[in-house]
Amino acid sequence: MGSGYDFYIDGEFESARIKYYFNSEECQTEGFNPVVYYYNENTNELEEIATEWDGTSDFVTAQLPHFSTYLLLDKTKFEEVWNKKIKIGNGENAKLNIAFVVDLSGSMSGSKLTTTKFAINSFLDILEEDDRAGLITFTTYSYVRSNLTTDIPSLKGIVNTMYASGGTSIYTGLNSAVEMLSNDDASGYDMAIVLTDGYDSSYTTYDANYKSIVDKAIENDICIYAIGIGQVDTGILTNVAETTGGNYYHASVVSELEEKMNEVKEEDNELTDDSNGDGITDYHTKMICSGSLRYSTGAAVIGFTGNYEKVQENDDYDGDGLVNGDEITIGSTSGGRPCVVMMSNPIEKDTDKDGYNDKEERKNGTEQLLYTSPKSMTQIVMGKFLASMLVIVVTAVLTLLYFVILSFLGNPHLQTALVTLLGFIMLSMAYLSFGM
Repeated sequence: MGSGYDFYIDGEFESARIKYYFNSEECQTEGFNPVVYYYNENTNELEEIATEWDGTSDFVTAQLPHFSTYLLLDKTKFEEVWNKKIKIGNGENAKLNIAFVVDLSGSMSGSKLTTTKFAINSFLDILEEDDRAGLITFTTYSYVRSNLTTDIPSLKGIVNTMYASGGTSIYTGLNSAVEMLSNDDASGYDMAIVLTDGYDSSYTTYDANYKSIVDKAIENDICIYAIGIGQVDTGILTNVAETTGGNYYHASVVSELEEKMNEVKEEDNELTDDSNGDGITDYHTKMICSGSLRYSTGAAVIGFTGNYEKVQENDDYDGDGLVNGDEITIGSTSGGRPCVVMMSNPIEKDTDKDGYNDKEERKNGTEQLLYTSPKSMTQIVMGKFLASMLVIVVTAVLTLLYFVILSFLGNPHLQTALVTLLGFIMLSMAYLSFGM
């Protein structure tokens, strides 16, 4: 909502009150909630300031504890930036822990169960050596058939012995899967994959039976995928999946089940695959390029947004000699929200515009971490300017040694020498300012 403002004043004060005006037409937007935010230079994040607004006026007021950079945002729209559930895991965490949750009610017998077994075994075949999988089945109650294991042949043997008989209680199986994954201390991407062809009992509701399970899944970064076969409760399954960062897939007929499992496989592969070798997984690259994964301030990664195919063409988008993953990485805000952390600009060869590309600065240890520095841009530029001027002034002052020597041989004019020296220093300041 307009520009940010940098407020400052000489001296000290205990508090100040700010009145911030905005376009009154903004008030017509549904859910409009104007809030003043403070830009914290130490954390590089926007922090909410207690803001007063009567709901109709074209201004807000806020009490400020100090002067700094403040801006006014529509909190509703700002929070939407963080609504997408993003998985953080990277590096050593880039392995999978998968709990399969399979419906074994009577309606799953025959071709449905046969296809389900084939689809699960096919999924297990593409797991890496350190990936683990477990199996939970459910009818009226849930049963843990296998805890998380890397012994895939043994797990496939258990899968092949499954048979269908009984009722349907999806949430019991899902609860067992979330318990299994949340009680496991190993690192990695935790996910549950639910396969079902039916509904829970008529008295089952999301709030009463699923909400606590979903909340625990979110708390433990567990992502849930659901595949419904034929007539299922798509509303609950979609809500469960999307709230935890997964997806719901529907197979209208049995023949589509394998296809839907392949879609889940492709999405899971993106969590660990790095197709262009730039140090950022395909999943996180896609989240960045879609605008779902942003800097800690909520700003999109300019240049990457909307350019997934172009970014994936090579490992060094800006051609500065540093791969993308050496310039940005995936971290989290102080509030635990996943975000992009920048070491240098991934779309600029020379982030700080000093004539040296980012790779040279990284090699020489002179890299200016402008976007993650605890100092503001103004402080960094002024620091460089004053450091350069110090070198010039010291060098210029040393030339006065010649004046001292000449004073022993004659009577040089001191004022002329000092004015000339001052002029040289001021001219140096002007040229240096152009260079900055």
